[in-house]
Amino acid sequence: MFMICRYGELETRWVSQDNWNFTVTYGELETRWVSQDTWNFTVTWAGQQHSAVAACRHVLLVLHGIDTFGHVLLNGRHVLAADNAHRSWWVVLREPSLLREGPNTLSVVLQPAASVALRRKTRNAYSIPTMAVPGGFDVYNFARKPASDFGWDWGPAFAPAGLTGGVELLGFDQASLIDSKAESIRTSANDQEEEGESFYFRVNGQPLYAKGANLIPLHMLSSAVADGDVAGLLQSAAAANMNMVRIWGGGLYQRDALYAATDELGLLVWQEAMFACSPYPRDAAFLSNVEAEVVQQLLRLGSHASVALWGGNNEIEASLEWYEETRGNLALFAVDYQALFVDTIGQVVQRMLPGVPWVDSSPSSGIIALPQQHNAPAAAAAAAVAAAGAAAAAAAAAAAGAAAAAAAAAAGAAAEVQQDQVIKRWGNPQNPKYGDVHFYDYKNDCQDWRTYPAARFISEYGWQSYPSWATYSAATAPQDWAVVADMTEFSSNSSDALAAAGSDMQHYIYLTQLQQLLCYETAVSYWRRLRSNAAVGTMGVLYWQLNDIWQGASWSSLDYGGAWKPLHYGLGRWFADVALSVQHDLQGDAIHLTSPKAARAHAEAVIVDGQHQRPANRQHPERGGCVHCKCEDCQKVFRREGASPAEFKKTWECVNNKQYQP
Repeated sequence: MFMICRYGELETRWVSQDNWNFTVTYGELETRWVSQDTWNFTVTWAGQQHSAVAACRHVLLVLHGIDTFGHVLLNGRHVLAADNAHRSWWVVLREPSLLREGPNTLSVVLQPAASVALRRKTRNAYSIPTMAVPGGFDVYNFARKPASDFGWDWGPAFAPAGLTGGVELLGFDQASLIDSKAESIRTSANDQEEEGESFYFRVNGQPLYAKGANLIPLHMLSSAVADGDVAGLLQSAAAANMNMVRIWGGGLYQRDALYAATDELGLLVWQEAMFACSPYPRDAAFLSNVEAEVVQQLLRLGSHASVALWGGNNEIEASLEWYEETRGNLALFAVDYQALFVDTIGQVVQRMLPGVPWVDSSPSSGIIALPQQHNAPAAAAAAAVAAAGAAAAAAAAAAAGAAAAAAAAAAGAAAEVQQDQVIKRWGNPQNPKYGDVHFYDYKNDCQDWRTYPAARFISEYGWQSYPSWATYSAATAPQDWAVVADMTEFSSNSSDALAAAGSDMQHYIYLTQLQQLLCYETAVSYWRRLRSNAAVGTMGVLYWQLNDIWQGASWSSLDYGGAWKPLHYGLGRWFADVALSVQHDLQGDAIHLTSPKAARAHAEAVIVDGQHQRPANRQHPERGGCVHCKCEDCQKVFRREGASPAEFKKTWECVNNKQYQP
């Protein structure tokens, strides 16, 4: 017998949600007291509601999301101390007396995450640094909750607390393991070269140029996001000809609806574990907690065909050169890194999903060797699913005294496909000859293609802009509508990419969006052209960032609420299968036609010289040549003698008869 009793009264509830002020003003300061207090969620129900569950031989209390540090009491008895917002908690109710025939009370007491994390940080045996933004909390690496909750360069520091999932009582008499079989449709390849190593995705045997974006949390409160919001975001990505999204490691493992949508839309997912930008502790309790977190997420997401790669973290290997503490003792922090990201997370991923590619960090120089897989792909996938199923059943089987048997079954299934260890390639994580790179440069000319590295794969690149005037003005007050104002200074956690210009805020917003468009056009077009450069072979661009968490300045192409910035329209052209780009040089301008297929293309060029134009027709080899817009309005311009340069400029702005909107 298997019974479930759910308690919706406690599902996805946040502290004082109605009192939060999430607009891009001073709300994070005005409501900071909320995150610094202790909160108690309590629900009471009659005993007859769970009588069938209580009659089972084994009973589990399951809490599907506690953010973050919470003490759970059942009828006044302490049954759990939770400390991880990225996992579910399964509590074995060994004593029948914990459940009463009459009224029963369940309480979850939430402690302030920043305060608890600070105590853990100060008690650590040695100093571990934390990245922090102005007004943020520098403790996020000591709390297993979204790092961006503590403040990031594109978002505020609210550090919210609450329940992010449902609460259930599960009852069963016995547990059994079900053997499953699956076939993997995903593969990848890193090919050795004379100097360096390629980095690309191969789907069903075919190399794929990755075109996409990095995705951050959609809202400060995960429960405030609807499934339709997620679907709309991904539909916008697909509409701009993207084929991949990277779930950034400083946020949260996204909801099931996102992965269902990526499966449906054909968008691949680069999924990172939730670690970012700072070293993390490696004590036994922390590693055990992380292992349980990763196992649960692999069980939840591992069956999605769209999840093409698992990553261990965002920029943590690179961060070892950022801090005085790490630079002064690289050996210590390298040991910490190896223990957490290679020996714990990496081994779990390879044990449970041996057919799925894995990298320990982004950026990085990649992996020298993964555990050897001696079986055929289908057999390996089947063994991985069997191992995952055994691990999942272990939690329930624990109540029946079968945890050891379940663990042995998992280990036995995995043993068929794993030998040896994960071997990491240490060195410069930004080496363009290996792996992937992140690139930001706010000092040099972003419209000069020479600014950008000739890298194998670019997994982050960006330039800031403000959201649309409609979005920004709706969230701010008239006194804040100035290029230089106290509020704009306060809400901008990163001033590197935006310089003040002019005094009219509405015009300034448009200029920031136009500059962003031009910067990305140069960079993305250059990296697409490098695919045909035999010495480089660039095979992917994932720009920073797809979406916003609020109405402030950021690197996004979609502002808060999903409105398209000019950048997003441009991405539709640059990410198209066949894309036109111009490479400006002192020796002259080269016009390139980029195509994913090895074929010759016919293109028609119109050269404008002052007030004159002269058409030219040529056969162009793959990824070389030029084209112009084929819509009727643009064709009239190209056919008419004496058309002005201004008219030709309009044809550049036209994309499928759609004009850019400021």
